[in-house]
Amino acid sequence: MGLLFVAASVLGAMLIASSNTPEFAEASLFRLCRTLVYYLASVYALKMAAVFMMTASMMILRTGFTARWTALLGVTMAIAILIGAQAFDWMLFLLPLWVLCVSLTILYEDLLRAGAGYKPGQLDLY
Repeated sequence: MGLLFVAASVLGAMLIASSNTPEFAEASLFRLCRTLVYYLASVYALKMAAVFMMTASMMILRTGFTARWTALLGVTMAIAILIGAQAFDWMLFLLPLWVLCVSLTILYEDLLRAGAGYKPGQLDLY
């Protein structure tokens, strides 16, 4: 989270500098700042997302509150993000895709339990 604030600060400094001096947009310092913001916001933030995915996947494996395959998918996607975040821009979509899979699995399992006669709030340990 802190890296996103740093990226926003650098971007804000770039905007202020470019509004005061129009030739700043053509300067090499502008390109350096733009590249720094890109890498802070995309690559390093994605690596933090991969750590979150690994942690949440381990919690799924330990507690078993949803399907095991979602945890294995999360670990696989997290490793893919850690390895390929700099090479492929589409890695940005892996975290939301995994969250969607986990959410749909939880909803599906809840619907199955509701059809089997469970009442909301009833404690059931697999």
